[in-house]
Amino acid sequence: MGDKSRRQVAVFCAMLLALCSCASERQRAAQVVNGNAAFAQNANQRGDAAQFDAEIERLEKEATINPGDDDIRLALSRAYLARANARREAGQLREALKDYSTALRYDPDNGDAQRAVVSVMDQLQQERGAAAREGDVPEQLPITPDVMVGDDSATPNQKEHRKERR
Repeated sequence: MGDKSRRQVAVFCAMLLALCSCASERQRAAQVVNGNAAFAQNANQRGDAAQFDAEIERLEKEATINPGDDDIRLALSRAYLARANARREAGQLREALKDYSTALRYDPDNGDAQRAVVSVMDQLQQERGAAAREGDVPEQLPITPDVMVGDDSATPNQKEHRKERR
């Protein structure tokens, strides 16, 4: 075999190796997405918070290693969405809202997370209103913008306060 033939074989082997590497990377990414979907479904059915946390931590590490990998970002979005749904079902609305927001950070076009944010915010607003009607939440204090810090003469009525200062 001549030098030219050896170079051609070496180039061919290098190209074959690169193609195999790309194919295995695509397969790995598909496994991440598919595995994450199966994980989320299983964990959501059991409501196992520790598994959600472990999966999110694993995916966060992968995202740190491969920051431009869109498949990992989508998998992270789905994992946060699944944990948010479990937290919402458990009545942990504020924690769920944080997870929905994080899911949207990884996938801003996630319609399920977008709708869930609106719904959870409505639920929180309704709970706050119900608590206020029951007397559990203090009435909001009025804002007096021209009161200086440390001024003990703040009043609910700005006009009265201005008259007192003159």
